[in-house]
Amino acid sequence: MTNEIDDEIVEAIRRRRQAHAESLDYDLKRITEDLQRQERESGEPVVRRPSSASQAASRAETINGLADVRLSVRPVIEALTRLGLVSAGTPSRCRHPR
Repeated sequence: MTNEIDDEIVEAIRRRRQAHAESLDYDLKRITEDLQRQERESGEPVVRRPSSASQAASRAETINGLADVRLSVRPVIEALTRLGLVSAGTPSRCRHPR
């Protein structure tokens, strides 16, 4: 697509959005309700974002998984220290270089 065609599409979308908002007196509640009604009536699938609660649960699972990894590495570090392959002063946590 060329920029000219892109501009035409963008302008058409803006005109449609403006006319829609104007027809509902720029009332955000009415605009939202109308758009949701159109989605329902279209029969097309609508993608839903996961709720913030499910995103927080996912982050907690990741953090718990990292804690499990850190706990499982500790015996390895202790064994390497006993064998003299790692000095006792070696930090047990890896630090990301910045």
